[in-house]
Amino acid sequence: MLIAALAALALSAQPMPVAAPPQVDPDTPFQLNDLEVTGRRLESLVRDFVVDVGAPVRNRDLARWSRSVCPGTVNLRTAEAQYFIDRIATTAMSVGLNPAGPGCDPNVIIIFAVDADPVTRAFVAQAPRRFVSGGAGTDRGRAQLAKFQTTDAPVRWWHSSMPVFSDTGERATRLPGDIIGNGAGVGGQDTTFAYAPSVRTTVSSRLRSEIVDNLSKVYIVVDAGKLEGTTPDQLADYLSFLALAQVDPEAETRGYATILNLFDDPQGTPGLTDLDRAYLDGLYKSERGLGNASSQTQEVANAIVRAHHAIRAAKGE
Repeated sequence: MLIAALAALALSAQPMPVAAPPQVDPDTPFQLNDLEVTGRRLESLVRDFVVDVGAPVRNRDLARWSRSVCPGTVNLRTAEAQYFIDRIATTAMSVGLNPAGPGCDPNVIIIFAVDADPVTRAFVAQAPRRFVSGGAGTDRGRAQLAKFQTTDAPVRWWHSSMPVFSDTGERATRLPGDIIGNGAGVGGQDTTFAYAPSVRTTVSSRLRSEIVDNLSKVYIVVDAGKLEGTTPDQLADYLSFLALAQVDPEAETRGYATILNLFDDPQGTPGLTDLDRAYLDGLYKSERGLGNASSQTQEVANAIVRAHHAIRAAKGE
């Protein structure tokens, strides 16, 4: 089996014990499959999930892919790599994205490692600007990057995003090293000017913004020695969720029915749940550029509720 093959990469690594299903208050879990709640209660629970799980860059909205996604893997044989790539592509298509074709430049990079800590540290040290670019609104900062390199989680991830103009997709923040060319300076000497994007406004309302946040890179590192108790389908769904949405690695999710509980409760987490699918669908169908984080969070929550009702209706429930 694929998971067994991945675990073999870890040589003599000992399997991790499977945690007992967490005990939670039956009044608080978000079980989309069978929970009957009023519309107001459902909206409240969904909003809590968005707040608890989402991990946008500080003072920015939740980012998402604009049009296409190109997943790629490292340290897997071709057939195994294609399995995960296809699953991510299928989930991406379900939210309206166009998976890029063969030969594309990967923007979701999944690294399978025997020991994730040294691999992650070496990867970051090789090109730190991949992770902390120095541009405003592009990453969660050096403190979070340190946690990315030292966590003992079976899977770790890092999302980079970019503020862009919604109408053109042009970058709306300056990065270190940006230039726009040379011009004649004082005394006829050439001068290099730093690039500074100018904000163009075509709407009159102060409650809206023409700048939105697009995902630009996602790095995921999988520790092959810590996958005991999971199946290929489960892992593929877990990676798909991470590939498409900014997720807080420290989020407390035991009160929700979500694939994010995979490594706490493998037996009770068969794959993407209705909540997970509604979350991704709502994230990608929500209106953007509402001007402040609270409004954007509420819009995403409303879109998830609409997606949830559509999922239940499709099932005849």
